Amino acid sequence: MSKLAKVIAWLALLHGVATLLIIATVYLKGQKLPTAALVIWSTLGTVGLVAGIWSIKAERWAFWVLFLIYLIQIADYWTPNLFISFMGPISVKFGWGWYSPPSHVNLNLLAIAGCIFTLVCARGLTTRSSGPLRRGVA
Repeated sequence: MSKLAKVIAWLALLHGVATLLIIATVYLKGQKLPTAALVIWSTLGTVGLVAGIWSIKAERWAFWVLFLIYLIQIADYWTPNLFISFMGPISVKFGWGWYSPPSHVNLNLLAIAGCIFTLVCARGLTTRSSGPLRRGVA
């Protein structure tokens, strides 16, 4: 496994832990999260944590799962009547807004970088370089 893949795997693990810790911190402060945010952030944190653990073990599928997690966090869109966002609590947003009709689009720069790096790592791992030996295959 390359150094880049190891770094991305550890960052994914830390990102999953940080996402879950943010949820816990909000509740420890006595505040409440909207149900949708709680479900989305819990799912992103848990799946990111599990995929991070498996990506440290050089499992190729784990990098593809991380790619999908970052892919759904790339953009959000809102208008006065509609709000679509699957972004987690850790993001660097760059956005555009329109006055008429009032709407806004944000791009998550961290998720875009995560997609690129996990895609590179997933494509760089082969079946020989990913994970332990299986069924006597060397």
